[in-house]
Amino acid sequence: MKMKNGRRWQAAQVRQGEPTPQHSFSIIKISGSLFSVKQAT
Repeated sequence: MKMKNGRRWQAAQVRQGEPTPQHSFSIIKISGSLFSVKQAT
């Protein structure tokens, strides 16, 4: 649960922060992991 919350907090912080290629890639990675998590549950 802590990992999930941490990732969500990071994603929210990235959205509020300035858009950069690295952040965009991170969002894609986070979205993919969240999608796989939803699929698993």
